[in-house]
Amino acid sequence: TCTQVGECAANSMTCTAAGQSCDDPNTMMTGDWTCNCVAPSTGSATAMVATCVLDECVANGTTCLMGQTCNDPDQTVTGDWTCECNAPTTGSGSQMAATCVLDECVANVMTCTAAGQTCNDPNTSPATTGDWTCDCVAPSTCECNAPSTGSGMQAAA
Repeated sequence: TCTQVGECAANSMTCTAAGQSCDDPNTMMTGDWTCNCVAPSTGSATAMVATCVLDECVANGTTCLMGQTCNDPDQTVTGDWTCECNAPTTGSGSQMAATCVLDECVANVMTCTAAGQTCNDPNTSPATTGDWTCDCVAPSTCECNAPSTGSGMQAAA
């Protein structure tokens, strides 16, 4: 068994109760003992329990796919990391890769509304771009760039 030396002989329970280790860097001084977080957490405090920090993105960031960023909003809490989609895509995944959405109508709606039409993006997958359309609003009809469809690809119909 290990025997604590210096101030840790009297104070190690303060640290171990919090899952931390105790260190007394100079057994000839008083008041310099520290509680140290156990890896992979980091942090230490002198003469008290430490606030441990764990950036879960270090261990889990590779879970996020290309076009996503790992976010750990509170590094003192475990299990709160997310994968966030990078703009212009949107979406989030809690402790998993996100499902990202790219709604091209967000950027192009004014093209359609200026012509009194609605914007439609049938496939919001980031891998599929250029498929948004301006559609006539019922009961109106309009001359369309695409014959007989009632919509114009990437321009007001």
